[in-house]
Amino acid sequence: MFWQRSLARAGMVIPRFLLGSKNRTKIKYLAATIPPWERDLYKNNPRVDPWAFIRVHNEARTILQSLNSIKGIIHKGVIAFHGSTDGTEEIVYDFCKENKGFIPYRYPHEVVPCGDPRYEGNVPYENTLAAYYNATLDLIPKGEWFIKVDGDLLCFPDILEKSFHIPTSEKDCVIYSRLDLLFTENKLMAHVYKRPGDHWLIRKDDETRFENIKVIRDGKLYGYEILNKGKRRIICTECSWLHFPFEKQWRSSLNAVDRYNLGDFLKQLPDYEIDKSRFTVENLEAIYRQIIGVQK
Repeated sequence: MFWQRSLARAGMVIPRFLLGSKNRTKIKYLAATIPPWERDLYKNNPRVDPWAFIRVHNEARTILQSLNSIKGIIHKGVIAFHGSTDGTEEIVYDFCKENKGFIPYRYPHEVVPCGDPRYEGNVPYENTLAAYYNATLDLIPKGEWFIKVDGDLLCFPDILEKSFHIPTSEKDCVIYSRLDLLFTENKLMAHVYKRPGDHWLIRKDDETRFENIKVIRDGKLYGYEILNKGKRRIICTECSWLHFPFEKQWRSSLNAVDRYNLGDFLKQLPDYEIDKSRFTVENLEAIYRQIIGVQK
């Protein structure tokens, strides 16, 4: 069955105008990810036991639900925080008391968020996102696998668990996609599907460090952190994450946010991207009501 992926990689050299955008998208998927017919081939591989790499700030609405969604398959990690004012820190401390493999870490400096205008000047290193992330990463031992988790992400544990059997080399890196959702107009709606996203499963070595970068987007300068992964074999896998970014109090108004009918959005996603028996309107609405406390 692996010959299909070899043919897909060869198909990447075919010009877009000859192949068509839709077919090229599928070929890119087959060349860079685990096709559905190959996913079960990895179940007998040794399982990596990753650390969770988590940074949170004012995420009391979702942080406990996020942690509860991973604790059955991830048993250790670092949960870092700074300057939260909504009870997030207390939730983290309580969780770590009950789940001894998790370490709470209070970062001792202010962290300038990515869209802050101060990045137009020179932000001291200790106040940057990269410094905050590296300080968190330093608490994870070298040679250990770790997975980036955000406080507003919730996983399908059994789907995520399968991805822990994928790495077969220390230089493998599994990249995850996610579905962004928002609750507005008294209903759950889709915002965007990110593939690949900025969440990954990777082994810590001398190359894995965060760096600060600046980018201009819509005429505005943003400061970001980026993980220097070194040379890795990148593998994408099926979607296992739901993302609720607009449950954060500090997010801007939803008026400027794209939103789409959830059922229509799910239908247009290819079968090879998501498990459509899980990603249904009814199931996602039930998950949202359960974890956020919204009633019909």
